[in-house]
Amino acid sequence: MNYKDKFVLIIILVLALPLAGCSKTENSSVDNDVVEILEEELFVIEKETPEDKTIVTETEETEPIDDLVEENSVTVEEIEGLELNEENIFWLQESLKIAGYTIAVDGNLGPNTKKAFKSFKEKEGFLSDSVYTAEVKKRLESIRKNNNEVEIEIEVVESEDDSTEKDEKSFQSAKVLELNYKNVYWLQESLKMAGHYTPLDGRWGSNTEKVLEDFKKEKGLSEIEIYDEETKIILEGIREKNMINDPTSDLILLNKSNFLSSTYVPKNLVEADLPKSKYMALPEHVALKAKEMFLKASEDGHGLYFASGYRSFEYQETLFSRRVAKHGFDAAEKVVAIPGQSEHQTGLAIDITTEEMGYGLSQSFDQTEAFDWLINNCYKYGFILRYRKGKEDLTGYIYEPWHYRYIGDVEIAEKIMAEALVLEEYLKE
Repeated sequence: MNYKDKFVLIIILVLALPLAGCSKTENSSVDNDVVEILEEELFVIEKETPEDKTIVTETEETEPIDDLVEENSVTVEEIEGLELNEENIFWLQESLKIAGYTIAVDGNLGPNTKKAFKSFKEKEGFLSDSVYTAEVKKRLESIRKNNNEVEIEIEVVESEDDSTEKDEKSFQSAKVLELNYKNVYWLQESLKMAGHYTPLDGRWGSNTEKVLEDFKKEKGLSEIEIYDEETKIILEGIREKNMINDPTSDLILLNKSNFLSSTYVPKNLVEADLPKSKYMALPEHVALKAKEMFLKASEDGHGLYFASGYRSFEYQETLFSRRVAKHGFDAAEKVVAIPGQSEHQTGLAIDITTEEMGYGLSQSFDQTEAFDWLINNCYKYGFILRYRKGKEDLTGYIYEPWHYRYIGDVEIAEKIMAEALVLEEYLKE
């Protein structure tokens, strides 16, 4: 190669180097962009799609929506061995209220309850999530146990008269009970037993205050706006008189004069093996007899349907409050039992309907062949028609051809049905 050729080669190499650099820079830029995009996508995927969660983009508008809860429905969710059914949710909500959180006690695991629960767990040093563990329940039980009734003494300054002499008694002491959740809840339940209904929610408000004033006026007590020891002693006497001592008897009489404790739950509750639309429970021995009756009715050509069984005190409170809001107290108490007076809380009552009735409860049920079959056969399984037509003054409730009460003893049930009695009449004999 001569000098001329070498010179041309050098010129070509010099010109090619910048082009190669530009090409490398552009390719490098593209590669970096791709890496950045991939890294961002991986980050987003990692951030927004943890295990067992639905992918939701940041631009999506989401809003928590509570499921509507039908009457007698039970929501069941299994988390780490603790079942969040209606009863447990009520207990959880009540416990959170005792712990200072303002939420409704309605048995519905909605966003407000979840938010309060997460806040409680974070405050108590647990993981801030919605997992309901045995440790969390144990902590709530401790809070409930420690929330004992507290009495305080307040000093009231007496006004001075016009004279310069001072009264030796400048202060007087009055025993007043603290209006915490536990005390207000007990007060509301007791006032109800005394014939002065107020919703049972453990909150001191204008309605509870008014009911307390009415009660104290009725009893001729002074300082009607104050919940004191004197009032509590009178209410304790009323509770002792009206509270049922043996709620486990199948012949228990529950009506406008007799009450169950808000904490009473029948033993051996099981899911009833009967035609129904959702989970409903009965005491085991009642569930077995009801199944026998339903099977025999089916053999005889009558398809009975289980509409309602055991109801908790809290759920009855929800039903009654709803009815009062729609129709007023006087009309409501003739159709729906005041909480503590409902036979459904005993687990001994069942409501029965049929497909012919559209699975609803109506007095026209007594026009069906299924009703005729029940009237002639229910006693064989220990059941009676509880609220008869023409006996409203005795029972305090409207005629309910769908409401059957288990009393266990077949001979007594036969007598009641044969003589068209109600339980009040039989037990008075």
